[in-house]
Amino acid sequence: MFTLKNTLLANATSCILFGLAFVIWPLSIANWLSATSPAPELILQMVGAILVLNGAHLLWAASRQKPNSLLVKYFAIGDFSWVVATGGLISLGVAVTSSAGVILALLVALVVGMFGILQWRFSACTDN
Repeated sequence: MFTLKNTLLANATSCILFGLAFVIWPLSIANWLSATSPAPELILQMVGAILVLNGAHLLWAASRQKPNSLLVKYFAIGDFSWVVATGGLISLGVAVTSSAGVILALLVALVVGMFGILQWRFSACTDN
């Protein structure tokens, strides 16, 4: 069942797992996503660290009885930004150019976009 808490927890899990992967294996991930124009390792590590911190923030929000609607919208906007950034990287042929990389990036963007939509809809049910 989709609830705000479950959505926040799923989003947190996704952020933390992908974030840790980016921090631990940046070169492997960069080369898998694009053999022709891989992202710099440091960029992936920084994105990974931000994802882990965001995941921790999502866990904290999920632990609240009723998270503030602006906080929930903040997470949704972050998710929508991820979707736009993914589309931009693919469209520009930067950092995500391999067939497998494009497919995975689009699948991740689809899931992240769904988190954003659900969080935005649930934000109407939280305290302001």
